[in-house]
Amino acid sequence: MVGEYEHLFIKVKYLKMKHSIITALLAISIIGLHGCYASKEKERMDRWLGRSKQNLIAKWGLPYRQGGNGSDGEVMVYLKNFNYYYNRQYTFYIDHMGTIYSWRSEPVGKPAVRVYN
Repeated sequence: MVGEYEHLFIKVKYLKMKHSIITALLAISIIGLHGCYASKEKERMDRWLGRSKQNLIAKWGLPYRQGGNGSDGEVMVYLKNFNYYYNRQYTFYIDHMGTIYSWRSEPVGKPAVRVYN
């Protein structure tokens, strides 16, 4: 009788350990995928640096919001839907010559108004 309980105890302990290992591997995979996406996004968005405001509008359309940056430049904000739960806001900073000199990307919590491909 004692042998059966010891066997069950070892089996439960083994299953808990297996579950912990699977959970850890899943977490590492998710972190790795996020890092891969972030580096691809940075690479893709860095291509806009040095390009003109007109190029951006030709490719992405009119911005969701647009305004001055306080020093003869502009800020243009685009919202992009990826799915109902995952949406991003892209902010482009444009100098007085109409050249993109910086950008920022951040998640937004509700579905974006416009969809850009």
